[in-house]
Amino acid sequence: MIEKEIKYNGVCVWWSLCDRTSEEELRQGFQALGRAELIPERIDDRYALQRALQSLYPDRRALVRPLGRGVVGYALVHEDPNGTEMEYQEELRAALLNGQLLISPAEHSAREELTTRYREERNFVTASKLGGVLVRAARALSGISLRSRGGFYWIPEQNLEKWRAIAQVVEDAHGSNRISMMRTTTDEDSVDSVCDSLIAQVQSGLAQVEEKLATGDLGKRGLRTQQAEAKELDRLVQKYEKILGRTLDSLRTQTAQVEAQASMAVLMAS
Repeated sequence: MIEKEIKYNGVCVWWSLCDRTSEEELRQGFQALGRAELIPERIDDRYALQRALQSLYPDRRALVRPLGRGVVGYALVHEDPNGTEMEYQEELRAALLNGQLLISPAEHSAREELTTRYREERNFVTASKLGGVLVRAARALSGISLRSRGGFYWIPEQNLEKWRAIAQVVEDAHGSNRISMMRTTTDEDSVDSVCDSLIAQVQSGLAQVEEKLATGDLGKRGLRTQQAEAKELDRLVQKYEKILGRTLDSLRTQTAQVEAQASMAVLMAS
């Protein structure tokens, strides 16, 4: 008797993230896992200053306006409190010069608090950037997006423990971060759903590669990047053929064609 084991158990994962997660906590956690490539970027200084001002002055009539003429900073102005006049009163200015925060007037009562909040904001990672980290992590673990706008992925059982370790780092970095998982069962409907999502994800990726190749101005490095992306999509399809126990000849043909286009472009640029 010939038996074939089909390993398509897995988990569906999704998340809810805080907008002020510590970059340092994430850095330490991901380095401990040997996954330094997942360390996200901190908020840039300009955005950190804007967020600090907005958190210190949450009143809807307090407006944070960028300073012009190439100055990196903001002015805090107040609308007419009666709402009847188009008049604005400037309370302070905060600007960044050579990495230093300058506040005018220097004797303003909120100077120390604003400086403290600015320094705190610089060490945070936004929910959007952290979500991008989880998307990269899911895809690196052969995860497949189950909806077009993302945020809901299926990850094969064989990569579950690696995902759990990554999720633990994110949750430990802030108590409000929540990453949820739900196991899937081994039935044909599950396989069909994952297959459909795989096809959509791979075809979308191939379309992006073709679009970038068509621009004709990528340069040798850019062309090699697209060649690598096409190869990675093909490897993903091969992995899922083994996981699901199905052949995906049509999709493999598409990836091969795009990979050939990219390889030819690289060759011609040499």
